[in-house]
Amino acid sequence: MDGAVEARTGRRIPSEVWEARLRAQEVLAAAEAEAVRLRAGAEAEVAAAREAGEREGWARGLAEAAAEVLRGARERERLVAGCRDELVALARAMAERILRREVRVGEDAVRLAERGISELRGLRRVVLRVTPGDAAAASALPARVVPDPALAPGEVVVEAEGVRVDGRFQAQLDEIVRALRETEATEGRDAAGPGEGS
Repeated sequence: MDGAVEARTGRRIPSEVWEARLRAQEVLAAAEAEAVRLRAGAEAEVAAAREAGEREGWARGLAEAAAEVLRGARERERLVAGCRDELVALARAMAERILRREVRVGEDAVRLAERGISELRGLRRVVLRVTPGDAAAASALPARVVPDPALAPGEVVVEAEGVRVDGRFQAQLDEIVRALRETEATEGRDAAGPGEGS
């Protein structure tokens, strides 16, 4: 050949042009392949950056949520501490009301008196104070029964040799409140840790 290539149309193309055209096609194909590779790499980087951003945002959101939960817990503790006495008084009033409403004349007084008498086992001259309405039901117990109109139905006071078992609702509720406050104080000292609550 004389340095020319015949095109499909029958025209002759100089070989330098033909080679340049082939080289241009190779360069174009290589450039397109490189563009595809770069685009895929860029898309992967964008996806990785998006994922990293989402993880960071998620972690930041979790941290903010945890901080908000802690703030809420502290606020709750502050509010509860501020109205603790009122809550105890309310619970006590509710318990007293329920006790007075649910007491069964005779039965509850006898059951409570039996417990009181068992606590004074071995002592002599046991005196059992009950309401006049509970006196008949309590008369079978091993104690001298004294009707006491100052007591509410279901309440009893057992006494023997200077020892007293107070089964009045007020006394029982006072004991419950005292135990709650002792438990609360103990838990408060335990939560403060060594040396903090002292």
